[in-house]
Amino acid sequence: MVRLPKNLSNTLSFTSGAVKTGASTLETELLGEKAYSLGLAAKSVEKALAKLKAFKGAENERAGLVQSTADAVHAFFIQREMMGFTNHNHPIEYYKISKDVLSRVGSRL
Repeated sequence: MVRLPKNLSNTLSFTSGAVKTGASTLETELLGEKAYSLGLAAKSVEKALAKLKAFKGAENERAGLVQSTADAVHAFFIQREMMGFTNHNHPIEYYKISKDVLSRVGSRL
C-alpha cells in the first residue's frame, strides 16, 4: 500500500532545515519577473500621465497624447490582470487617471 507524503508543500523538510524544490525556485523567479514588469508598466503610466498633465498645446495634439496615455494604462491593467488583480479602482484613484483616458481604455471608476 502506498501512502501520501506527509509534506505536500513546495519545500522538502529535513532535520537541518527546509530545502527548496526546483518548482518553488522557479515560481519565486516568475513572481519576481511579474512584479518587475508590473513596476515598469506603472512607471510608464506615471510618465504618460505627467506628460498629459503638463501639456499646453492644441486640442488635436492633445488627443494623440491622451491615446498614448490610454495605451500605457491599458498595458498596466493587462499586467495587473495577469497577476490576478482584476479590480482597477485603487490604481485609478491613486494615479488620478482622468475620465478621457479611461474612456479610451474602456474602463470606468
